[in-house]
Amino acid sequence: MKWAFIDYENIGCLSKVDLSAYSKVVLFLGAKQPKIDLGEKKYDTPINLVLVQLKATQSNNLDFHLSYYLGKYDSEAPSGVSFDIISNDNGFSPLIAHVKVNGRSCKQVKVASAVTVNVVVAYKLSAL
Repeated sequence: MKWAFIDYENIGCLSKVDLSAYSKVVLFLGAKQPKIDLGEKKYDTPINLVLVQLKATQSNNLDFHLSYYLGKYDSEAPSGVSFDIISNDNGFSPLIAHVKVNGRSCKQVKVASAVTVNVVVAYKLSAL
């Protein structure tokens, strides 16, 4: 069983995240993110989604909230639940290492952004 903790402020879109792979999804939205972009994905089964909408815009505010909820759920989740932090932010590495040392399976999942893909495609097309 896997639970996802998604830094939406960092990845910007859920089109490259298979939410159905998780039994619980905790989605963190920044204060300036009023909408969630799922892309073209459609899900046949309900997603167990916990939405954390931040109110304030400050440096690393979302990261601190994600860390808090990760600790909260670590104390509540059965031992067989593994955690995925979905973010391209390298600042989570020490937290992930600490969670693993304390007995919980935890890893970071990075997601390629749509902007990067478009730039690469445009570059390859212009090279032809």
